[in-house]
Amino acid sequence: MKREHMYQPTDLTIVRNHRPVTGLFEVAQTIGFEAWTKRMPNRSKTEIENVFKPNSLKAIEKLQKNTSKKIGRFVSIVAFQGDQPIGYAWASDDVGNMSHFKQRTKRMAGKISGKKPYAWIAQINVLPDYQGNGIGSAVVDELLKPFDQDQKASSYVFDENQLTLQWFKKLGFNPRPAEPVDPNSDPNGPDLYFGDDAKHVLQWRLESPSVTNVRQNIAKRILPEYVVEEN
Repeated sequence: MKREHMYQPTDLTIVRNHRPVTGLFEVAQTIGFEAWTKRMPNRSKTEIENVFKPNSLKAIEKLQKNTSKKIGRFVSIVAFQGDQPIGYAWASDDVGNMSHFKQRTKRMAGKISGKKPYAWIAQINVLPDYQGNGIGSAVVDELLKPFDQDQKASSYVFDENQLTLQWFKKLGFNPRPAEPVDPNSDPNGPDLYFGDDAKHVLQWRLESPSVTNVRQNIAKRILPEYVVEEN
């Protein structure tokens, strides 16, 4: 039986970019805040504002600066309903948080050994009113198209965000390791994401054997019609 959609998006455009532009992170701060507020109701808005700071120029600049330090492939998506941004995502070759020299060294070692970096989906969020209609799946499909199709894919999801966790599993992602972990370096210190007084979050690392596997699972889902613009 085909799934009945509560809302069928029209005039949907997916814009793909290959560099970390400011507009992406402006959208991310606003949509991310609204999406996480809906998906994680046990977290206060103050805690979520520690992660996403809508309309904060400083937060936007910091995020763009940190992302620009990555070398290798970078792809971002912003989904528009007409002129309104309703979803976004970005992914990159996962070479770790290290200096450019160490990143290049790691990539070179990988090329010699034939081991490719993961296609790491860093963030994906869709506004709550537009969820459940295949937009997120369409965004991931277009996000992963520019990567090598035999690259492994990975992402991270908080344990309390069960709807997103189950959604990733439907796309062919599986936990590695088999249990969520505390991403904080100090288990007794402040939470890395939500702030000093927040309960520590547990995080799943998710992995798919290949980009192809993810896109094959997406092909089984009902997606809205959309057009793609390339920047």
